[in-house]
Amino acid sequence: MISLVAGALAYAGPAHRCAPPSPRRAVLRDHAQIVAALGRQAPEQSAQREALARLLAGAGLPDDGAITELSAGFCNWVYRVDYPAPTGSVVAKLFSPLARLRLSPAMRGMGDARAAAEGLGPRLHYLSTEGLVVDFVQGAELTEGDIHADAALRPRLLGTIASHLAQLHSLRLPHTRMPAAGAAGSAAALASAAVARHEADAATSAEAAAGGGGGSGGGGGGGEAAEAVALWAFIRKMLAHIRSAPESAVASAGIPLAAVEAEVARMRERFGELQLPVVLGHGDLKPSNVMAGADAPPPGADEAVSFIDFELAGAHYRGYDLYKLFRTSGELSQPNLRAFLRAYLDEVRGACDLSDDGGASRELELDEVQAETYAAEPLTWLEAAVFFLFAIRQFPDEAPTWAPLAAQRWERCAASPRPRRGPAPRPRPRRARGPSSLPNDEQR
Repeated sequence: MISLVAGALAYAGPAHRCAPPSPRRAVLRDHAQIVAALGRQAPEQSAQREALARLLAGAGLPDDGAITELSAGFCNWVYRVDYPAPTGSVVAKLFSPLARLRLSPAMRGMGDARAAAEGLGPRLHYLSTEGLVVDFVQGAELTEGDIHADAALRPRLLGTIASHLAQLHSLRLPHTRMPAAGAAGSAAALASAAVARHEADAATSAEAAAGGGGGSGGGGGGGEAAEAVALWAFIRKMLAHIRSAPESAVASAGIPLAAVEAEVARMRERFGELQLPVVLGHGDLKPSNVMAGADAPPPGADEAVSFIDFELAGAHYRGYDLYKLFRTSGELSQPNLRAFLRAYLDEVRGACDLSDDGGASRELELDEVQAETYAAEPLTWLEAAVFFLFAIRQFPDEAPTWAPLAAQRWERCAASPRPRRGPAPRPRPRRARGPSSLPNDEQR
């Protein structure tokens, strides 16, 4: 029996491979709505078309496919490009200014390359500092309702998601590990190139730090490699950008920047004391980044599930991924979370060939991982609040839409139970907070 004392032990299991996720059908959004909502963020259309053409050319694809804008999102512009058989459909993602500010060139697409090489994400066709091209994933995006609904409606869904996540978390850190021999040639080559860029960026960051010049700007030197947990690098870069013109971002949301920075520092200190497990995590595992089949599986069969959008993947607190999937402004389903964590631990034991004593010791282990998951709740809200302030700083015209979202996330962070010194808290009842009138995790 392995002891998983939350707040004390870190876990990084042996690398292994699994079967590629089944393809899914993405939910297409109305192009006119996207343009209306986010048109002010988009680059000049001619420049955007040229960048998209460069991505497709890099992937060895013509630029005469049928193009549909899937989502302008918060960080990127994403397009579905359909070709006749046998090519089929691909997704082309152009990194927006927000992604460029938050991620160093070496880290852009790194998570997608690693996931593809390990068979845990869509096949990667091409990667550059401008964007990437991956297979189009058939299926439907999940929602909070899918995660918290009566498990009897889809009895295998949570277990399949838990299995996929445990497989991702069982890959070795650091994030720069080369893919295993035998991985698909294009994915392995792209991952190797991404690793080389990441290592060069790490060397640059180390050299800058040694010289006392390690800046915190998003577009400049990386910084992710210098952080034991990637999330802190992302937050640091976003705060630095907000700080460069705080009034435009903070005043509209009514959140004192000093209070945000103090909370980040306090929470970072607490998580450092807790020493929660750090794994190769997705980094943004909200329900909409999980694709599932539109059709019910045959009786007794697992649901076909695939993760998408590995942009923020890296070294993350395990509990952060676990809680982000279940985070909600409504009522968290404790039975669903408990069942999910049980399936997750079963997969971890199998991946690492760990013995299982069963009985009370197994329930204690489950209690500890559940407590670890709850401990990450305020951090999931804090990161989202910082992100929306960061987005307003870059696109102040969007403040009327994004300021309420920043304020709501900040309020949720303040209302969350705070991580304590020492071992992570024991599981406790979760009270419903009531539905929110604001969009929640489908956005961030």
